[in-house]
Amino acid sequence: LRQSKHTKSRRKHRKTHGLVGFLDLTRRIAKAWSEADEATKGYCKKVANRQLKTYKEELKKIKKETTAEVEAAKEPSVPL
Repeated sequence: LRQSKHTKSRRKHRKTHGLVGFLDLTRRIAKAWSEADEATKGYCKKVANRQLKTYKEELKKIKKETTAEVEAAKEPSVPL
């Protein structure tokens, strides 16, 4: 359904803190990363890889459980 201009609800206005905008924050992070030493970068990459491994393992488990539930739902029920 398409909403007209008059019936569409507007998002509630949120006050901003006014300190750092998204673009400025992105630039600050990029600059800090480019200036970081190799030991810091190595540590961050190690932590990121560990978290990625955990995420992938959890995702596999969820997909396996979901597949099992779908297969169980497809099986016809046996009358008593």
